[in-house]
Amino acid sequence: MTTWPPCATRTVPQHCPEAVLALNGPEVAAVVALTRGHDAALVAGLIEESGVSGVAKPYITQIVAARGALLGAYRKVSIEDEEIAWFTPGDAFPLFAHAGLVFGVAICADVGHREVFAEYARRGARAVLVAAAPGLYGEQATRNWRSGFDWWRGECLKGPGSYAAELGIPIAIATQAGRTRDEDFPGGGYLFGPDGRLLAETPDWSEGVLDVQLP
Repeated sequence: MTTWPPCATRTVPQHCPEAVLALNGPEVAAVVALTRGHDAALVAGLIEESGVSGVAKPYITQIVAARGALLGAYRKVSIEDEEIAWFTPGDAFPLFAHAGLVFGVAICADVGHREVFAEYARRGARAVLVAAAPGLYGEQATRNWRSGFDWWRGECLKGPGSYAAELGIPIAIATQAGRTRDEDFPGGGYLFGPDGRLLAETPDWSEGVLDVQLP
């Protein structure tokens, strides 16, 4: 029998049910409230309850909020590998609008699926924002941060870089950085222009901020 520490390891919601949140719950309301009185929109992630108690698995979700209002949510479509046992895939590609920009949102493994970005382009998105947290494999004690960072940067160049050029839309990526109880993340912020060129990026796997303007 495997003993899991408090606060789920490897993001397994079944072992940490208190981490599964509702879109209309107080936690999401508190995040949405942060945007009140500001011009900027906010994209934030959560494990979202399915609404079918004891039956369906939760979603991996990103919400979009602006000016104190919840604009909507995207539920990760590309559920793969070990995640299949834990999460329900989404089936919709919602568009969001803020400050004159119509955009879509993608999550992590979506990076490897051209059809996600193509569907957003077909629906009229003028950009896609990607939130990613790809956990690195191997023992933490011997983690090679450089190889992990280089691997993820290569995936972003190969996937979103080529999609941006083909579809003619900018794609921006924000990646979780640093270490949790049992996982490491490669970091990396990237902006690909509508011609596929890498217009801006963070220098390494460290936490940081990439302040960019979409072309």
